[in-house]
Amino acid sequence: MLRTPSKAEMEHASSVPNLTDVSVVSAKQGEIFHKRKRRDSREEMTQELQIFKTEILGMLNSWKEEQAPIIKNIQKDLSEVKAQNVSIIKKYEDLEKSIKFFSAEYDDLKIKVEKLEKERKGNILLIENLESKFEEVQRHIGCKKIEIRNLPEIPNENLMQMGGFQP
Repeated sequence: MLRTPSKAEMEHASSVPNLTDVSVVSAKQGEIFHKRKRRDSREEMTQELQIFKTEILGMLNSWKEEQAPIIKNIQKDLSEVKAQNVSIIKKYEDLEKSIKFFSAEYDDLKIKVEKLEKERKGNILLIENLESKFEEVQRHIGCKKIEIRNLPEIPNENLMQMGGFQP
């Protein structure tokens, strides 16, 4: 149930002002009044802004004073970190040089080991070849060898002379 406002309520609530109820003030007096009111409010605003500015500057200065020792500590710590960083870089460079040296030595040793392994394989083949030749020579000599058994041994006997071989 919506209620409709009365005519009196509509007039009272209307957005159009009833200019007949306002007392008439001369235009020049109203302008002067408004100008004075604006000047006074501008001066008040300027004073308030000046006070605000002073308060902000005071807060910033006190904050700056509080932060100064902290910043000095940070700068001190930062300089220590920089010194440590320089030391670490130097150690890193030395370590890098050592690693390069050992890497080159490792490469040289690796080449030598590979060479020795090849030589070893060649030597093994040569030894096997010589062993087979030795066995062949022993077989060949074994065929021409005469074995005499059950003869008494004579001291200082020279079999080479007996066989007709002269040294």
